[in-house]
Amino acid sequence: MITGMKTDIRANNYHYNHNKSFSYKNSRDSHSFFLIFITMLFLILGGFYSSAQVYDTLEDTRDGRLYLTIKIGEKVWMAENLNYKTKRGSSCYADEKRNCSKYGRLYSWDLVNTVCPKGWHASTQDEWFKLVNFLGGPDSAAIHLKLKSPLWKNQNPRDDNSSGFSAIPTGYRNSNNACQSFGYYAYFWLGNESGEFAWCSFMSCTGTDIQFNSLPTDNGLSLRCVKD
Repeated sequence: MITGMKTDIRANNYHYNHNKSFSYKNSRDSHSFFLIFITMLFLILGGFYSSAQVYDTLEDTRDGRLYLTIKIGEKVWMAENLNYKTKRGSSCYADEKRNCSKYGRLYSWDLVNTVCPKGWHASTQDEWFKLVNFLGGPDSAAIHLKLKSPLWKNQNPRDDNSSGFSAIPTGYRNSNNACQSFGYYAYFWLGNESGEFAWCSFMSCTGTDIQFNSLPTDNGLSLRCVKD
């Protein structure tokens, strides 16, 4: 488990502490089609499908994979974790290839700003802050971002995925190459520069809030891309 600083996103200013805490105040492959089908099934049968959720698809021309996308506020986000295989710096959870197919890859931060499909970029701090505010603020935004799924352990019953973001608890890979927190936490790298450490957003299985923290750049986290 990684602990982070609970954020407050109610005003229009940032606050940075030197202790690395951060707050913001105020494929055409069969798996792709299977994942799209399963996601839509969860949305409908889970009882939280909303007419406001209009999914589109993105084809990554590098490998032919298809991803669901969703417009939230003014931005179009990938509604799935990126799963583009790189020569280095990315891996499957627990080194199981099937986990990449199901949950996307875990990337070290040095790849974050070069690995998204053409016309897309790694989500930034500012984009996450706007996303959280659009969904009602930091204390409850996670409810609207988490896919209602048995993948989450002890999932908060209030989770409704009303945004269509469909976050899943893929955990992370630490500096010792050990994978942790699957089923309990979803972590996402942010694309902002940050030396030895880099910013991420995360949410827990039972929590309702979005938190931000900095982690060593050699850790492996999920990545969501945003349309340019």
